[in-house]
Amino acid sequence: MKSLISPFDAYKGNEHYIFVSYAHRNSEIVFRHITRLREEGFRIWYDEGIDPGTDWSDEIAKALVNSTTFLVFVSPEMVESHNVKKEIVFALSRKKHMIAAHIAETTLPDGLDMQLSNIQALLENRFIDKEKFYEQLFASLPATTRGNKTTATNNNKTSKVSLKSSWLRKLFAGDNKVSEQQIIEDSNIKIKKLTRSPTSARPLQINTTDSNKKTIGIEINGVIWAPCNVDVPGTFAANPEDTGMFYQWNRKKAWPTTGEVSDWDYTVPEGDTWEKSNDPSPAGWRVPTDDEVDKLLDKEKVTDEWITLNGIKGKKFTDKTNDLSIFLPVAGYRVESCKIYIDPHFGLYGSYWNREQEDDNCAHGLEFFGNGYADNDGWFGKKAGRLIRPVVNN
Repeated sequence: MKSLISPFDAYKGNEHYIFVSYAHRNSEIVFRHITRLREEGFRIWYDEGIDPGTDWSDEIAKALVNSTTFLVFVSPEMVESHNVKKEIVFALSRKKHMIAAHIAETTLPDGLDMQLSNIQALLENRFIDKEKFYEQLFASLPATTRGNKTTATNNNKTSKVSLKSSWLRKLFAGDNKVSEQQIIEDSNIKIKKLTRSPTSARPLQINTTDSNKKTIGIEINGVIWAPCNVDVPGTFAANPEDTGMFYQWNRKKAWPTTGEVSDWDYTVPEGDTWEKSNDPSPAGWRVPTDDEVDKLLDKEKVTDEWITLNGIKGKKFTDKTNDLSIFLPVAGYRVESCKIYIDPHFGLYGSYWNREQEDDNCAHGLEFFGNGYADNDGWFGKKAGRLIRPVVNN
């Protein structure tokens, strides 16, 4: 199984640093926490920093011995991790300064509870204001492990972009007077490429049979994207900033992006690709492939910018050649237990499905945050609920 892409290189040097211990099943959450620590100047070592070909146990032991502080992220998954428990025992034997950050409600076995009983603990879910959690975490870490503030590694550079399509420009400027007639007209299924040049770019017109209306598609780096997310099956959300509905991978049932839900499907979806019969996209559209999302993230041909559109945060992607843009709103996602996940640092963030699976339990998808990070990731649990921004089905 492919792991999440490491957010930054593990610290290698002679200054004081923090050794991070965690269950790899919690990588998605832990990486955001340690990214915040690194941005605040803390020097972080975690096991993604092990060089290929190096003996795993020796490298872990060396990094732990030379560290100043041992920071363990506690969760039910951590309890089941033999490696984390071995690291805890080793850190105790070396009398390391230790801190336990609880990222989920966890019942510790008696032996582990005894080992951690004298260790300073921070319970994230006890903090309504997550910034207070970080303040306590920062204060608990030795000042010697902290240098100058930095920024998270960003593989997709951002820049200011422009919109030359009149109705898109109005929407992104917050003009609510854009009429539906400017966007939708009656027609049959087909794609028309309008005559255009880089200085007078217009969106491609993509016709669908849904309600016998035509929806304008937007070409970004050769891929034609819908201007809005999928709402209930077979329909688009009304506006680019509307989140639409959550979907489990390769399933057609829609789930709301807020509030509690019932009848959540806790079984793992089957299949190795999103099947046509299960695709909730409107007629003429489908869930994007990995390659299509990779083209959206191609920093040589596409720029991205974190913006707020009509009060909704999200990412605007713009083609450098034709100046056309799409806006992807954020809504977090429903974790596999159906609860809405909100990132403790960035709040809600963007999380969208792709067609391909990673393995029997995980599938690929696009995620992005307010710090500029965006990635085509392969670590999404299939049972989770995420958004869909479809592409034209050509």
